[in-house]
Amino acid sequence: MIASIQLVAQDRGLSVIAKQVTGSPDFEVGKQYAVIIGIDRYQEWPSLKSAVAEARQIRAVLSERYYIDEFIELYDQAATAASIRRLFAEELPKKISINDSLLLFYAGHGYLDNSKTGFWIASDGVKDIYDQKGWIPNAQLRNLIGQLKAQRVLVVADAWDHTLILKSDHTLWATGTNNYGQLGDSTQTKRSSPVLVMSDVSSMSAGNQYSMIVKNNGSLWACGNNTEGQLGDGTSYTFRTIPIQILTTGGSLKFMGTSTCGPLGATWIDIVSPAYWSDVGIAFTPTEIATGVASVSASLQDHVLYTKTDGSLWSFGVNTNGDLFDGTTTNKNVPIQVLGVGSSLASAGGWHSLVLKSDGSLWGAGTNSAGQLGNGTNTNSAVPIQMMTGVSAVSAGGYHSMMIKTDGSLWGVGENDDGELGDGTTTNRNVPVRIF
Repeated sequence: MIASIQLVAQDRGLSVIAKQVTGSPDFEVGKQYAVIIGIDRYQEWPSLKSAVAEARQIRAVLSERYYIDEFIELYDQAATAASIRRLFAEELPKKISINDSLLLFYAGHGYLDNSKTGFWIASDGVKDIYDQKGWIPNAQLRNLIGQLKAQRVLVVADAWDHTLILKSDHTLWATGTNNYGQLGDSTQTKRSSPVLVMSDVSSMSAGNQYSMIVKNNGSLWACGNNTEGQLGDGTSYTFRTIPIQILTTGGSLKFMGTSTCGPLGATWIDIVSPAYWSDVGIAFTPTEIATGVASVSASLQDHVLYTKTDGSLWSFGVNTNGDLFDGTTTNKNVPIQVLGVGSSLASAGGWHSLVLKSDGSLWGAGTNSAGQLGNGTNTNSAVPIQMMTGVSAVSAGGYHSMMIKTDGSLWGVGENDDGELGDGTTTNRNVPVRIF
């Protein structure tokens, strides 16, 4: 029996539950369908900058790495409320049979009202919270998906944008999107200026809708989205607005959550019942990957960087735009050494990576669509480029980068639509700007 699947993406007010299907686990494999929806241009809502690009990049990855029988794509003005409803109510039921699988990816505006009702905002959605024309409520999406005969359904709603800041007094601060509690301030309130989260912190990393924190005593803490067990607390389909303790000591590199191109060995991006999750590369408790690790950073899009105590830099996972710092765009499913001694800290972002060398120079590679590499351009680079000197700490976000210089000043660069740079504005930057 394949259990019902709940995938929550509250950053955009989305909560979708897939239909429960009864049958043998030794099911016949049917056709694989992928519905890709991306909206940048709205009639009334503010335009987005990267939703369509992200949707098309997901489509390219699926086409390259997996066998998809048919792609169904709706972008910008084609993604009206009527066209989305028609797709699920009329077109998909005619195509999909009991043995087929469906992946739905959505990138665009969402809304979560005071009653915690979530909506997808179609391209023709009005900006009137009382009219709600062109808004598609979660309840309707659940009903439409529930009517499909698909053996498996996976819904992915794209959203991330938060920043963690560690001060010299070991206090941890956070800013940006917070619908899953990823800021760890006990709320789900979005912040455009940093708020205090914890004290006695030694290091941290901001993931996709979740945060990982290491305290001075070596204990590991986590908060935010836990849909796929990424917090490592032994549960799933939960979220934490206050950091919870995961491990008591550090030392070795452990991995948890979902892996599509890494050491957990996933070969398909589907999710089935808990009894079969081990087959698709999902771990609810930490699994050891390497020893002698000094620092580690897990990206928002399936790649990992870590430094060892000898100063060497290692990486593995997806390498779409040179994220792994090896000068190529070839994915790696086992860790590879990319730099020798001299690497003090690495940070993996959405589709870009940052490496701080022991001489204080900061280097970046990968996607640069929002200027997150900080070199004054928006051009991607598979070859690492030098960004700054005199840097003491760094963290890479989804499409932005945060740096602390040796004089204690905090700097940010890249996307700032949700105030993730913490400079009090929502203006993107492709040259680092001083925050404080």
